[in-house]
Amino acid sequence: MGAGDDAQAKWFNLSDPGLEEALLDRISFGKFVGLSFTDSTPDEIAFVKFRKRFRESRLDDYLFQSVVKHLDSKGFLVREGTMVDATIIEQSTGAKNDDSENTRDQDASFTKKHGKTHHGYKAHIACDLSGVITEYKVTTAKVHDSKCIDELVEDEEEIVYADSAYSSKDRRASLRERGVIDAIVYKRTRGQKDIYDWQDRWNVLVSKARSKVEHPFAMMKHQLGYRKVRYRGLERNAFDVCLMLMACNLKRSVWLGQKCVEPVPRKV
Repeated sequence: MGAGDDAQAKWFNLSDPGLEEALLDRISFGKFVGLSFTDSTPDEIAFVKFRKRFRESRLDDYLFQSVVKHLDSKGFLVREGTMVDATIIEQSTGAKNDDSENTRDQDASFTKKHGKTHHGYKAHIACDLSGVITEYKVTTAKVHDSKCIDELVEDEEEIVYADSAYSSKDRRASLRERGVIDAIVYKRTRGQKDIYDWQDRWNVLVSKARSKVEHPFAMMKHQLGYRKVRYRGLERNAFDVCLMLMACNLKRSVWLGQKCVEPVPRKV
């Protein structure tokens, strides 16, 4: 039992009882996590205890980077630039209990996006041009996207792609001083009626290149069904997001592996 169980749970959007049932019912699930026909199947309580110990040991970042390094060793990472983006993961706004107290998650917060109010957390990611997530940070929803980019791209040496939410004169200057190409979408500055023609053309090129950073979020929310957090509190949900991003990377590596396999020539 270990990371394999969590990966399967994330891939198939399974609860702990659902994972236990799947391991009992499907031979392929047991084989994937290393269970033989004579091994006893761990129950849902075992998953809860393992996850708690894992979280308390602070090994989530270590395991995440271990997966990234493994994929890099297999040649899946391009290492020719970093794309940055963030997404909101919803949390229930709570309800009043019998004591008339609201049960809302106190670590979650409200924010507005495109005029719509959201409540929950935010996952910030740095993504390789291959679509593999290389760094991440989880915050409460009200934290602006631009607050995490500098930490996420501090090791990038070639080019940084990001949308206009990350646009900053100081940030652009800092990247240039490091010799890193600034591929951040331009937006109007104060007193500027409209962006310049060259900025518009640059924005089109950057937007096409950075579209891949949206693929992990699409996989997470649409393929794996992770639109809402499962727990209460920033620490527990940050750990859960880490496991989800690891599952996304492993799933992405399967697609990359299939894409890279050359067809076997047919005999005439």
